[in-house]
Amino acid sequence: NKIYQKNKNTAYQREMKREPAFQLPSGNNKKLGQLFDKSYADKEERDIMSEQGMLKFFKDVGVNPESHETLIVSYLLQCEEMGILSRDEFVNGFFKQGCNDKNDVKKCVQNKCRDVNGNTKQWKGFYKWIFKHVKEDEKKKTISTELAVQLWGILFQKDKGSMKLMDKWMTYCEKNKDKDMKVVSRDLWEQLYDFLKETSSIDDYDDAGGSWPVAIDEFVEYLQEQKK
Repeated sequence: NKIYQKNKNTAYQREMKREPAFQLPSGNNKKLGQLFDKSYADKEERDIMSEQGMLKFFKDVGVNPESHETLIVSYLLQCEEMGILSRDEFVNGFFKQGCNDKNDVKKCVQNKCRDVNGNTKQWKGFYKWIFKHVKEDEKKKTISTELAVQLWGILFQKDKGSMKLMDKWMTYCEKNKDKDMKVVSRDLWEQLYDFLKETSSIDDYDDAGGSWPVAIDEFVEYLQEQKK
């Protein structure tokens, strides 16, 4: 390959020859383990963060514990259980990101939050992951509407200004969570974000050739009935 040979000394080609290519600076899992043990570990169960430890951790990394950014941290570390941060997830996750100490960890979290918050593609990847993260087990295909409403309240806070139908959707879910809409499917979870971003009133509603989930069509019908 002549092009390759011609450019074999470019920085890019030199980088690709390294093993492995584009290596992150290597982290220090011993130091990360010590940081976890000293600052965040539960007194009884040393392999998970205590409630106080979690609050201290979020403060240390500059994340509001009431915000969706706590979930971005779970996404960054690929945590298995909602609301639980284990020692292994902390140490291995930040080690893979090349972190050595508290400052590195803070930078890493801040960068991830900025990337996810500022990039629609990254945000959607994060939002899709949340559904998988909160499911009770792998085989389940739905989550309860009650849990979905709690999560939407946190996740959509930053977009609330541009999601004109969000409050009406939440009210509709609250009304129907014990009746026709006890659970939320993955399809509804994933498509709702686009629906609320694209539809500022029911007059703008485009049924997209019937490709919206049924629950969204029923919500629009409910709003149309209310207008009469």
